[in-house]
Amino acid sequence: MKFLNIDGFGLVSNFSRSHNSSEGSCIFTRNTIETIDVNFLRELGQENVFEISAIELSTNRTILACIYRSPDSDFYIFLHTLELLITKVSSKGKRLVLCGDLKVNFLQQNNKLVDFQNLLVMNNLTNIVKSPTRISNRSSSLIDVMIINNTENETFTLNQKLGYSDHLAQLLYIKTKNPIEGPISRHKRLFAGKNIEEFQYSFHKTGMR
Repeated sequence: MKFLNIDGFGLVSNFSRSHNSSEGSCIFTRNTIETIDVNFLRELGQENVFEISAIELSTNRTILACIYRSPDSDFYIFLHTLELLITKVSSKGKRLVLCGDLKVNFLQQNNKLVDFQNLLVMNNLTNIVKSPTRISNRSSSLIDVMIINNTENETFTLNQKLGYSDHLAQLLYIKTKNPIEGPISRHKRLFAGKNIEEFQYSFHKTGMR
């Protein structure tokens, strides 16, 4: 896989195939964002079936996983591996954000989609992308997902054409309840001898006893 250079962003995780220069997955983040590698998830990676990149956003205990699945791979091996991923993330008490091209069309009802959705429901997860992510003159499909834990936090997604692919990009917005951390200023009185004398002098000038 050939990676783009993106000003202000760095490549923090990727899955590249050993026998093919195309396909795979990767994650870029802003250079100012602190991330933690999650090898316990990346070890689940399998070419064609479960091509995973994964990181933890250390500031809000969120694990971000990006997965690509080839259309000719075994769907149920993929589904079993996805269940392992969900179990591992849940056991560590982290929030999961899962994105990628899973080659499961949410606009076409079939047994594979039902099994996929049942797995999500059983683990309190949902795909919040609701509109087609790949559109041609002949068809449209929703195969690119943004899966998150069902929470009370406000979330929404937008699909946007960036011009790099025939897939639309998904933008995820999450409103969190955590306050923005920043520098804290503290002011403290210094009770030194000179300060006490100045206070007593000012107090005396007021005529108060």
